[in-house]
Parts: sequence; C-alpha cells; structure tokens
Amino acid sequence: MPTVLTEDAERPAGAADDSDSDRAWVTVRWTAADGRKHTGLTRVDSDSKAGSTTRV
Repeated sequence: MPTVLTEDAERPAGAADDSDSDRAWVTVRWTAADGRKHTGLTRVDSDSKAGSTTRV
C-alpha cells in the first residue's frame, strides 16, 4: 500500500555504521480502500523527505 511521509527522515543520532544505520523511523499516512485515513510508523532510507511516497 502506498503511503506518504509526513516528516523528513533523519539518520538516528549516534547510529553505528551497520546495515540499519541508513534507515530511520518516520510517520506516514495513507487512505484505505474504504476511504478511512490512517497514520503509522515505518522505516525508510534516512535521506527520504516529507511528501515522498513509500510502500508498506
């Protein structure tokens, strides 16, 4: 399901150089097939910007 980022992603402070350090938790929003609006959290690339889309 496509979702829209509601905020810019940022690399977590103090993140180690491991496989997850280039990912960040952000709030996303989407509209379900029945028209209801939802928000939630997902991990995205740390350079993702508000308004961009991702799939969850």
